[in-house]
Amino acid sequence: MFLELARLQLQRGSTDAAISTMKELKQEFVGERSVQERIARTLVEEDEIELAWQEYVELAKQTQNSEQKLLYQIESAELQRQLGETKKATDEFLRLLRKLRPDSWLYRNVRDRMEASILAEESLDVLVEFYVKAVQQTPDDLSMRLRLGKIQLLAGKLVESRETIEQVI
Repeated sequence: MFLELARLQLQRGSTDAAISTMKELKQEFVGERSVQERIARTLVEEDEIELAWQEYVELAKQTQNSEQKLLYQIESAELQRQLGETKKATDEFLRLLRKLRPDSWLYRNVRDRMEASILAEESLDVLVEFYVKAVQQTPDDLSMRLRLGKIQLLAGKLVESRETIEQVI
């Protein structure tokens, strides 16, 4: 009921009242992560991205479950991207990528979000530069090197792409 009231307040433009309502809800259910998750999702749905980002950052800090923490951090980085803080978002996505197994679906998901973050403001050439630096930092990461080759191919850098892919093989 509190959450629906807060949603209505947001829809009416009464952000301060909605924040107050959400604080009451959190106080009513102290330490209940599912309540805070629902608040964060509601804020995203109501396009209150800054407030939602703050909630996800707080959720990531509070949780002890490493898998859940990672999911909150991914959502937080995505919201940073939506707020126009693409450099911070890209850096966060890269930091999260280093924690993931390259063959996992979550790795691919985070990588795609990171690429979208870069491409939102830059060109394929900037993405190529990004992967060149990433490969230099982690030369043993074959998936990163292979991705560089694919991005070089998309950017029309055929010779470089071929050389990069040959190094993987």
